Amino acid sequence: MKRAELKQILDAFVLRYNQKSFIVDDPISVPHEFSRKQDIEISALLTSIIAWGQRKTIIKNARSLMQMMDYEPHQFIKHASLSEFKPFLNFVHRTLNGTDCFYFLKSLKRIYTQHSSLGDMIEQWAHELDFVQIMSRFRKEIFYHEPPARVLK
Repeated sequence: MKRAELKQILDAFVLRYNQKSFIVDDPISVPHEFSRKQDIEISALLTSIIAWGQRKTIIKNARSLMQMMDYEPHQFIKHASLSEFKPFLNFVHRTLNGTDCFYFLKSLKRIYTQHSSLGDMIEQWAHELDFVQIMSRFRKEIFYHEPPARVLK
């Protein structure tokens, strides 16, 4: 698929779903609570990781994650020590548990230590990689450290 075709498809989805009436009761409402690029990225990624099940439960648990980071996910990820991630070991959403959550936070910390944002990291790759290659590389970045087998689910 060419970029222009993909852009056209994605733009159609934006027009369909980027409506206040859809967003209010959807997990995407969580990243919409933020204005800073990095906070949006982090909240969107973590929310998408738990986005299966009832919408209300997903939203409740995603907001719980944001609350655990004092609603400043980028500052928390960037400046918290690994010991400050330990309370997340108690986080549970369906089959995702604290071990999974801790792993993703640790991965995000590594990424945000090396890059100003997820978007900037991906834009760097876009000059040389196609969409599938970018997604594959993103997955490698997230799973850079040896993940526990259960995290790969």
